[in-house]
Amino acid sequence: MTCSEYFKNFSDLIDGDTLEEDSRAFEEHLNECSVCSRYRQVIEQGSALLRTLPEPRLSENFLPRLRHRLYHVDDQRSLRSATTATTPLAVLGMAIILTVVSWLPTLRDTTPEAALDAVVVDQTPRRAPRQPLVIMSSSEFVAPPFTNFSERALTDFREGLWDDAHVLLFEYSPLSQRSRQRGVLRRTGLNQER
Repeated sequence: MTCSEYFKNFSDLIDGDTLEEDSRAFEEHLNECSVCSRYRQVIEQGSALLRTLPEPRLSENFLPRLRHRLYHVDDQRSLRSATTATTPLAVLGMAIILTVVSWLPTLRDTTPEAALDAVVVDQTPRRAPRQPLVIMSSSEFVAPPFTNFSERALTDFREGLWDDAHVLLFEYSPLSQRSRQRGVLRRTGLNQER
């Protein structure tokens, strides 16, 4: 028997919960090891000293408080064991759910198939050669010859398409709402005697 085994099983020896063979091994080790025999002497002398002391007086509510405290200690142990078991399972479950949800669109390929008739072109359409539009300034507009513009479009370009942009910006901005409201005169509550 080693010293660590002796210290580990010492309380069982004192309580009388060891087999006869183990008790003999304890005694043989005590005869060989001075450290373990000293340990046993200290424990026995300390126990004898404690027995000489008077018994402590306990209050009437000591036992119910002790039981309540022990109940909460057991309750905390059960809560710790429950949370340690459920936390990894919850994380694993969430990971599986997120994986399935993220892969769901690719697993369920619902791309519609459309069958279109083939387009056959015999000839390319003839187009008249175009001349570029030239805008000299916002008030001048030069159109290429032989173009068919409506009179309104031409007048818009001649008069300047963006000349009134500042009016549009003001009209649709919050500033226009503020200027359209009428002023309100309110009394502030300061009473001045006249």
